[in-house]
Amino acid sequence: SISFLSEESKQSEEVTKWAFNVVFTRYMELPGGDVALVPMADYLNHGAEPNVDISYDEEGNCYVYSMTEVGAGEPLVFSYGDSTNPSNLLARYGFLDE
Repeated sequence: SISFLSEESKQSEEVTKWAFNVVFTRYMELPGGDVALVPMADYLNHGAEPNVDISYDEEGNCYVYSMTEVGAGEPLVFSYGDSTNPSNLLARYGFLDE
């Protein structure tokens, strides 16, 4: 039971849809198949040529590290998925690669 939510919020279809969309569009797949919300990682841009990657330690801490030199002001780019099979990108994130 979630004590800080009112019964009205718990039964609201609008709140349920919002919560589903927040989780579904922001979760990250972890090694071993688990999924988690990873604060700040969803700020990474998607691209077919990423300049960063993500790793996790045994405690579940997430680390973003550069794979190439990233200049000041350049976006951090991570691959959200296989761009040769765009259905997942469209279904989960609402966009396709150009």
